[in-house]
Amino acid sequence: MWKTLKRYFILRRMSLAFDIKTWNIILNGWCVLGNVQEAKRFWKDIIASNCKPDSFTGGTFINALTKKGKLAMAMKLFRSMWEKGCHPDVVTCNCVIDALCFKKRIPEALEVFQEMNKRGHLPNVTTYNTLIKHLCKIRRMEKVYELLDEMEQKKGSCLPNDRILCFPA
Repeated sequence: MWKTLKRYFILRRMSLAFDIKTWNIILNGWCVLGNVQEAKRFWKDIIASNCKPDSFTGGTFINALTKKGKLAMAMKLFRSMWEKGCHPDVVTCNCVIDALCFKKRIPEALEVFQEMNKRGHLPNVTTYNTLIKHLCKIRRMEKVYELLDEMEQKKGSCLPNDRILCFPA
């Protein structure tokens, strides 16, 4: 099946000029299938093309990489997105924060959180839930209370919800 798909895309690419939306759809397909090797090859094709990857392109690939445990590669791509001015959206930041926390790299997750704030990318309830859950697991309650206070200061835009309040300490 993979060979047939590859052959089809090669033939189509020779006769059509892809825009970034087309590239994104195909990259997302490889990622949904869980084939990171093909997604990586396809990522290289995108970079080599005349299309500039957007935040969806990077976010799609970062999500696939983190799900397959390739956090180092995901972090490299994530950092390069900031450097190249293709700012990751809150969903991509949340994906990276969750992956870092899962690997017990909470200080790095907090750095990503701070970077989001510094660059004007406002964290959402999911961002806070992820951090608070993992901070509770390692008993960093002072930081948990700091984050809860920060959420409450946003007055309605990011209030704590029942998912936060049920995390066991």
